[in-house]
Amino acid sequence: MSKVVEVLSSEEIKKVKSAILDLIEAEEADNISEACEILGFPKLKAHWWTDNDPLWAGQVRQAQQIKADRLENKLDNMNHPVALIFRLKKLRPEYRDTYRFDVTSEPLIALLKELKAVAKPPETAEIIEGEYKLLPDKETNGS
Repeated sequence: MSKVVEVLSSEEIKKVKSAILDLIEAEEADNISEACEILGFPKLKAHWWTDNDPLWAGQVRQAQQIKADRLENKLDNMNHPVALIFRLKKLRPEYRDTYRFDVTSEPLIALLKELKAVAKPPETAEIIEGEYKLLPDKETNGS
């Protein structure tokens, strides 16, 4: 079973892309897939453009940022406590519940190496009940 593939001209592609961006910016569509559903356009094709056309991908990100800016403004104007809490957490890191730490920094790696070197048990030790216990010296026991 063969499938007929419709080839769009570059002008038609520009119109479809523009319509998708307009729908996202206007908050009529949450994402590319929803915009495609509204337009009756194949989602896979639009997502293929996103994966293979850096300019288009950048335009989609910009449209999503414009939408996010509008939503932020709506939240700010609502004066709803929960919305304001989330907004404050975004703007002030000290109000956040979680933090990200860069564990690949050079000073941290050097410190970890130093700690590992200091924490090495002596060669004549074994772990007993979670603690290092020194073993008797083989030479002094006559072994």
